Amino acid sequence: MPAYLKARARLLWLGVALGLLGPLPAAVAADASKTEAADSAAEAATPAAAPTTAPGEAPPTDLDSLRACLGENLPAQSLVQNVRLIASDSAGGRELKARVYGMKLDSETAVMIDVRAPSDMSGSRYLVIAGPERDAMYLYIPALNRTRRVVGSMAGQSLWGTDFSYEDIKLLRGLLNQGVLEVETGHEYEKRPALKVRIDPTEEGAESQYSQVTLLVDQQTCVIVEGRFADEAGLAKTLRVAPEDLIEVDGRWWAQRVQVESHRRNSRSELIVDDFEFDRELRARLFDPRSFQRGS
Repeated sequence: MPAYLKARARLLWLGVALGLLGPLPAAVAADASKTEAADSAAEAATPAAAPTTAPGEAPPTDLDSLRACLGENLPAQSLVQNVRLIASDSAGGRELKARVYGMKLDSETAVMIDVRAPSDMSGSRYLVIAGPERDAMYLYIPALNRTRRVVGSMAGQSLWGTDFSYEDIKLLRGLLNQGVLEVETGHEYEKRPALKVRIDPTEEGAESQYSQVTLLVDQQTCVIVEGRFADEAGLAKTLRVAPEDLIEVDGRWWAQRVQVESHRRNSRSELIVDDFEFDRELRARLFDPRSFQRGS
C-alpha cells in the first residue's frame, strides 16, 4: 500500500477507539434501513454531579455485576458523535475532527467515520466492520474517487500519530469477555470508589505488545477512568479520565474526554466527544462497503 494511503488508513482505528466511551449495543432497530431521520441538534451534554449510586441498583462488586452495570450505560439502538482527536508533543500539535456513526448489524459492530478536518482529509470516509473473528476495514479517498479495502495487521500502530493504538481500544472493549484475571474492590480513583480489573492480553495465545493491562472502573458511574498498559520493559502508557469529564446523557454515564500519555514517546493525546446523539434511525447504506462513501 502506498505510504500516504497507509497513513490515512490508520484513522480507521478511530471508530474502534470510540469503544473507550462505551461499546455499541447488541440490539438494532428492525427498520434500520429506513430513511435517516431529519438532522436535529443533539442535546448538549454538560457535566453533572457525581451520582451517589451506580446506574444499577447497587454499585458493582464483581465481574458479573460489572458487566450488568456497564450494559446500562449503552444506547438501545445506535450512536452518533462529533469527535476530536488531538495529539501533542515537543514538535507541536495535530487535530482531526470527524462525525462518527455506529450501530450493531447482526453479530457485527459497524462504525463509519466521516472526516471533516483538516482540510486535506475532509471528505475522506472510513468504515470498520468488527466481527467475532476478524475486522474488515475500508477507506474512501475523494481525490481518487474510489474505495479500497485495507488489509494487514496494524494493531500496534498509532492512531494518526497519537498515543492511542488499535490494540489499546480492543483491550478496553474486551473488558467484559476476555482475559479478565481479577476484579478487586476497595480501590479509589480521585477519592472516588473504584474497581480494579486486571487483564492478561496474551490469554489463550493471543499476540499483544503488552504483558498486562490494569483498569480502574468508577463504581458510581460504571465508566473506565484509568488504564495502565505495561510491557516487558515496564509501564508503557497511561489512560485517564478526570472526574469532571464524566457526564450523564439521557440517564447514561460516559467519558467526554479521554487522555493518554505515552511514557516512551513523552507525548500526550486526547479523544474528545463534543456531542452525543442516541437511538436515531440510521440509513443502512452508511455501513455498506458499496455505498458508505456517499456519507450521510
